[in-house]
Amino acid sequence: MADRKEVHKTNWLIIAFNASGIYIAGFMVWIILSAPTTFFTDPKPNEVGDFLAGLFAPVAFILLACAVVMQRQELKVTREELADNREVVAEQLKQIRIQTAMLADQQRKAEESAKQTYKLNLFDKRFDIYNALLTVGQGIEKRGLVVANDAILLAVLTSQASFVFPERVELFLVKVCDVIADNLHDHGEWRDTWTQDEFGSFQEPTGPDADAAKANLGWQLKAIIGALSYNGLRQEMWSSMRVSDA
Repeated sequence: MADRKEVHKTNWLIIAFNASGIYIAGFMVWIILSAPTTFFTDPKPNEVGDFLAGLFAPVAFILLACAVVMQRQELKVTREELADNREVVAEQLKQIRIQTAMLADQQRKAEESAKQTYKLNLFDKRFDIYNALLTVGQGIEKRGLVVANDAILLAVLTSQASFVFPERVELFLVKVCDVIADNLHDHGEWRDTWTQDEFGSFQEPTGPDADAAKANLGWQLKAIIGALSYNGLRQEMWSSMRVSDA
């Protein structure tokens, strides 16, 4: 950049004109002193032509040399400007690469954050369903009886689980719903076989059929309580509760 400033300070055209002027003045002085007296009083055409050729040929050479030097300097300045432009472009490309890398890193972090947020939300929803199922099972175990509200609540939880749990968990809950529906139906039929005495009290029937019905209801109740117990739900659902970092 300093060299370029020095180039701009040197005006070779002025130097060429000054040199030409000095040369012409010197040439004229020399001609006046050395030329024959008849040259100015009775010049011949050939002598005038030789005089003009001798006078302006060096001037033309000086101007040509000046033009070559000036063109060379302009080319040098142009090369320096191109070199500076290449440096600027290279620096811009470097900054673009840095910004691109930063944007890519920010996008990657945003995607990771979104994935983690989604996984945490998914875990919360799954854990809420898990706790609700556990509560239903504890209520049935405490009463020793399945009621219609248990079937309704379990159907709702099964529908919710189908959106956030794997299909195998949904199939497991559907089976539990089927057993609860069978239990409610069989228990209703079992109650229909009871008789009412003269005091208005209901009496259970006896006999092999009654024993078989009671055994079936007991098996169903045990299966329902076992499926909705801590161990049962943990076995079927806990692996789906884990949220990996992948």
